[in-house]
Amino acid sequence: MKYNELKAAILHLLTTDGWCESNRIIARARSELGLSASPRAVRMALLRYNRYGLVHREWRGGEYVYRLSDRGAKRLVWLRDTAAIESTGSDANRVSSRLSGANASQ
Repeated sequence: MKYNELKAAILHLLTTDGWCESNRIIARARSELGLSASPRAVRMALLRYNRYGLVHREWRGGEYVYRLSDRGAKRLVWLRDTAAIESTGSDANRVSSRLSGANASQ
């Protein structure tokens, strides 16, 4: 899994729900996004994101529930922009290498 991929996925999932328990987040990450992260990895990530202020966490009905914070929404936008720039940059590198390869063969 790439760096920040789990973070972007979890924050994205929390944009569509209000408060959501960790088991539902895990199930949605697997079914909707095809992530293969273990339940423990997702729960530890949620704890970290709460500490970073990216999600809000409350104890309800015997388990923790989470929702996206304003800071988390801003981070998700930044992550999406970063991913778009990286994919554009890699496309530019491929085009550049093709062009230089074409010029070298002439």
